[in-house]
Parts: sequence; C-alpha cells; structure tokens
Amino acid sequence: MMILDINYSDAIYGDADIDERIDKDLIHEAAVYLISSELLGEMSEEALDRASELPIYIGVSLVSEDEIKDINRDFRGIDKVTDVLSFPQFESTDEILAEIEGDEALVDIPLGDVVICLDQAERQSKEYGTSIRREVTYLFVHSILHLLGYDHMEEEDKSLMRAHEEKIMTALDILR
Repeated sequence: MMILDINYSDAIYGDADIDERIDKDLIHEAAVYLISSELLGEMSEEALDRASELPIYIGVSLVSEDEIKDINRDFRGIDKVTDVLSFPQFESTDEILAEIEGDEALVDIPLGDVVICLDQAERQSKEYGTSIRREVTYLFVHSILHLLGYDHMEEEDKSLMRAHEEKIMTALDILR
C-alpha cells in the first residue's frame, strides 16, 4: 500500500474558494495512479515492499499571478506568469529507484514541489472550454510527470510526455 501525503499551501485563498476550484480527491487519485504506473511498476519486489512502507511527499502551492511570476523569474529567468512550475527532488525515476534501493536509512520519499497559479489555470480553462477542476488536475498530472523525470524541451520528449498525460487523464475519466 502506498502512503501519499500531498501538502497544500494556499494561504492566499480561502478554503471555500479552493474547494470550488480544485478536486483534492481527484488530484490524489491522479498522483497515486501516476506514481503506481510510472515508478512503482519499475521496482523489484524487494524495493516495492520497502517503498510501500515509505511515505511519498509532494508539496503543492497554490499561488497568485505575482507569486508565480516571481518564482518563474527567480528560478528559470523568465519574467512572466505561467500556469505551473515543478521542482523535482530527483532527476529521473531511475534516481528515485536507486535512492529507495540503496539507502537503508531512507524514511520518506520527497518527490518535490508543484506550484500552480489558479488564476492562470482558470483563464486556460475558459480558453479551452473546460472546467477549472479539470485544468488544475491536468496541470497537476503534467507537473507530477516532471517530478518523475519527464520533460518536454525536445519534440520527441514532448510527444512522449503528452501521450502519458492523455493516458492518465483518460484512465481517470477526465476528458476535454
């Protein structure tokens, strides 16, 4: 059994506003599906037994346009608003697996942090004709793939990542 802790930081939004804009249960389900299929499926039986006992942590921050612009500028050198940023703890699933298999003292698996701008997500949901909940879930799936080592800088990598995103969204029955 996987222990997954998603820690939300949403100081700028009230709880009622957040609950209308995101579906935390669906986001949790997406994370479990992703981690199970992309990470745990690659483990040896012994590593899987060990990993099932370790909590997996993902930090999620829901931020304003000004905050995400500042973070984007400070960490990527791009001075503009974006929808989501990912800060992986590891470079790839291979590195995560090596950590689990090689570190007997490991007490948890911190995958990394996700930063989502809800205002940008809301604009995009209107542009794409989808709900804000669907858009935030998609951004979360996209970001978790980054935490697992996926990228979209090269066209081939982008195609692979998009295919994974669509597969996951379809498996979760979240369609456009």
